[in-house]
Amino acid sequence: MMAIPQIIPLGDSAVLAKFDSDSAASVAIQGFCAAVQARAWPFVRDLVPAFRSVCIHYDPLRLYGHGWTPTTWCAELAVLQCAPAGAPAARLHRLPICYEAGFGLDLDAAAQQLGVTVEALIEQHLAAVYTVAMIGFAPGFPYLEGLPERLRLPRRATPRSAVPAGSVAIAEDLCGIYPVQLPGGWHVLGRTPVPLFDIHRPSPSLLQAGDRVQFERIDSLQFAALGPC
Repeated sequence: MMAIPQIIPLGDSAVLAKFDSDSAASVAIQGFCAAVQARAWPFVRDLVPAFRSVCIHYDPLRLYGHGWTPTTWCAELAVLQCAPAGAPAARLHRLPICYEAGFGLDLDAAAQQLGVTVEALIEQHLAAVYTVAMIGFAPGFPYLEGLPERLRLPRRATPRSAVPAGSVAIAEDLCGIYPVQLPGGWHVLGRTPVPLFDIHRPSPSLLQAGDRVQFERIDSLQFAALGPC
């Protein structure tokens, strides 16, 4: 059975669909977004999925123009959960990653904290298939669920003022990728040369909520050939 969210008005041009905090929330969110998109309501401006919620931005004048009020539309949003449209098949992105010195800034320290060898850490990181839970923090920054439990570490005690673009890092139960140079306190394991955000693309963010990601190991020569992020 599809989860039913709590619908919360956010001012006069947005509503929040809030789901229970459980392991099935990301699946429910994908189904909810697909159901809203299937309705093709012309007054809906944007859908912004997060870990346990979706923010729906809309044009209030067009909403009223199509015979809805915020109250009746919120009721309709809740009803969508009874028969949601199926979520589209998740895209699988195979992203190259270089773990070599100069790329994996925290690789040695992370392996030591975890009590494993560097190679064992790399193997476990490569073996996992991650799911994009949401895009946030910065344009194109993916929060990836699916980090193996044995690789989970708290954030660094001292954040960096500048983490290089393309850095693949872990913290708590998540993996993330820095789309541009940013400050950050996650443990950097390696770097990908693939640009995650390009304003000139029809869809600027390469990754979207619901996509899957698997990393493929490359060396520094291959990284240079692919072009630095």
